[in-house]
Amino acid sequence: MIENSNLPQFIISEVEPLLKLLKVYGMKKRDIEIYLRLLNSGGLTAKELSVMTGLPQSKVYESLSKLIEKGWVMKSSDRPSIFYPVNIAEVWNETKHEISKKMEEVETKVIPLLERASVGSPPLFRIFLLSEGKIQYYIEKVFSKASKEVLIAISHKEIINDEFFEKISSLKDKGAKIWMIITKGVYEFLKDKNIMVRENYKIADEMFGSGIISDEILLIFKNGNQLNALWSDHNYFVELGKIYFEHLWSH
Repeated sequence: MIENSNLPQFIISEVEPLLKLLKVYGMKKRDIEIYLRLLNSGGLTAKELSVMTGLPQSKVYESLSKLIEKGWVMKSSDRPSIFYPVNIAEVWNETKHEISKKMEEVETKVIPLLERASVGSPPLFRIFLLSEGKIQYYIEKVFSKASKEVLIAISHKEIINDEFFEKISSLKDKGAKIWMIITKGVYEFLKDKNIMVRENYKIADEMFGSGIISDEILLIFKNGNQLNALWSDHNYFVELGKIYFEHLWSH
């Protein structure tokens, strides 16, 4: 946040997370920087602050006015005026008090309004239609939710990347059982890539699409030249997918 400062680096790095909190208090990044410059120097003119920060004097005066209003800075009667920082402990105590007041206002005024505006309870389950760019993220998501077993059907070689079988191996190491059905085309693709399938697997002539089922379900299908997918955490769809997978496995 602050360049060319004599403040220790560990102090600067600790101040950074406060910026998000102080935004609630109406403070900007440059306001904090100017206050810390003053804290480090003891007292500066607006021109000196402008040179040190690289900000136009108009912006420096704007920040100084805000800091004075909030009780962070005092202004001398000298010409030119010298601006002094208020003790940091006093500033922080006052800031905590003001932020607490704002949070109480939100709690007493805004939250009840939002509760009354709420349509109802959140859904017990979700179903998402996914574009091709989101499929890999949801593959990882379904893998991460696996507790006892993972059922995998692959008819699209596009979903297989370097991490795909590494994730499967990791699940096996954690005790999950893996069952896999792949098409002949995918089998030949893996063979050409020298990728050995070490799971319980069967080869099918063809399949409607691809899918991964754990405690969630991801169904992947071709829509023209693009891959799309359906994801759900609804138990009904998960169980339905398992029944269909078992049908494919037994045939």
